[in-house]
Formats: sequence, C-alpha cells, structure tokens
Amino acid sequence: HVKVRYRGCRQCPKKSHKIKFNRHEYLREMRTLDFDHDYPVSQGVWSSLFWLVGQDNIASDPARLIRNGQFYGVFLTQESPNRSWLERHGRDPDTELYKAKSSGGQLNGVPGFDANLIYHANLADYPLMYIRRGDSLESFVNLQTFSRSLAQTSNSLLPSYMENNMFLNDWLYRWTLHTTAPHCDFHNKNYYIMRTSEGVWDVVYFDYDRFWGCLFFPMGANDRPCHSINTDPFCSGNLANWSIRDNTTLRREYLKRLRDVVENILVEENVIPRLDRAFERTI
Repeated sequence: HVKVRYRGCRQCPKKSHKIKFNRHEYLREMRTLDFDHDYPVSQGVWSSLFWLVGQDNIASDPARLIRNGQFYGVFLTQESPNRSWLERHGRDPDTELYKAKSSGGQLNGVPGFDANLIYHANLADYPLMYIRRGDSLESFVNLQTFSRSLAQTSNSLLPSYMENNMFLNDWLYRWTLHTTAPHCDFHNKNYYIMRTSEGVWDVVYFDYDRFWGCLFFPMGANDRPCHSINTDPFCSGNLANWSIRDNTTLRREYLKRLRDVVENILVEENVIPRLDRAFERTI
C-alpha cells in the first residue's frame, strides 16, 4: 500500500526513504512520511527541543525500519510539510508554503542563487531557489515582496515591520536553537517559509543531523573533519536574521531569548531524558 522513493547522499551505505501512502489509506492523515537515516536519534532529540520552547515543528520520532521481514536500520520518521501538515498543526490551510531548495546555487555560472531571502528583482529567479508546497496557487510575488521589504525597510522602521509581518517571537526562538547547537548546520535549504492569508510570515527548520557535533563527514575515500564547533551567537543563513542581528532593538530581543534557551532549555534535566527515551525506542 505504499510507494518508496530513495534519496540521500551517494556515499551513505543506507538511503533515506520517502514513503507515499495510497489515497484513502493515509497514516494518521499523512500522505507521505520521510525516513531519514542520518543521525536519527540526535536529530529527533534536537527537533523535540523546539516544542519545549513552545514552537510547533515538524513532528518526528526514531523508528526501526523492517524491509521484507529483515531489520534494515534505525531511521528518523518525519512529517512532510504540505496542506495536511498545515491543518494538523492548526495553521491556516490557505497558507502559502515554500521549501528552500538552493544553497551555493548558480545559474549559467552566475552565483547568488541561494534561498537566503535576498531580494531578486527578477521574479523568475524565485522558482529556482524555492519550491512551492501545499495547495496555494499563489505566485512567488508575495515571497519576492517580503524579501524586498527586508532589504529596503530602514533600520529604524524594521522592528515595527517585523512585528506586524512576522511571527517574530517564534522566529527568534527558532533561531536561538540553531545558534546554541555545537554545529550550527544553517544552510540555505534547510527550512520552510510560509505566509498566512493575513500576510504574516513564519519559518520552520529541519535537518539537524550534526547538531550535536561529529568527528568526520563519512565521504568514503574523502573522509574529512566536521566543521569546527560553532561559537557565533548569530549563526545564520538568511537576510531576515542578518537584519535582526544588525538592528539594536531586534538584536536585544533575540539575545533575551538566547539567554532563556541557554539557561532554561538546554539543561541536563531536559536533554538527557530525551536522549535516553530516544535510544530506548531503537532497541
């Protein structure tokens, strides 16, 4: 009753899966379910920390995958954001939903096609950097307008613009969880950005495979060390966050939430039990 599509890096010995369920045979109202093989336990724990600070996120859980009666591996099962995901999370079903898809992108040898919310005057550039998800039939005009506003709104007016046009508290808290990670894996393709029918923007991140750090990238004959431990409190990959960093008022609000996360969320009594429960689920 399912269709399987393999995906993931060519060097990985076991591929991640995307499972599509038959129509009228959905699993818990889900049409698709992602099985991620990269660091499933640590990814699941870090994802759960978003919920701990009151931010709904892509629900996930470690799972054992059995193929043809044989144990295949431990994977992280994850929702795939789409219209039904919006409805399950109590969001506006008419929300415009976009998945960032480009990091280090070039077009005909011209760099700069990253999904980092940088403004592009040519609307045709946006489908090269973002994938439209959900059932919204809107063009990329609103996303282009948002990126233009981030680029052109004066520093003095930026706090009021963001307060009125973004779920700013949620946006700030999600960013803090990235910057507190030992390895801030903040690329221009690891997030979804969405706009409600009222015109308010929000963001949801995914892909936390090396958030607890790692010794090396498994690249076969080209194994190499991971990135150094992140020490940048403003580690980011998009214009909205850079603008917050460079604005005195918004920077202060961000640092308040960063302190809250460091002192009250990323503490032993929150993290260790989650790691224990996640590992128990794999046995």
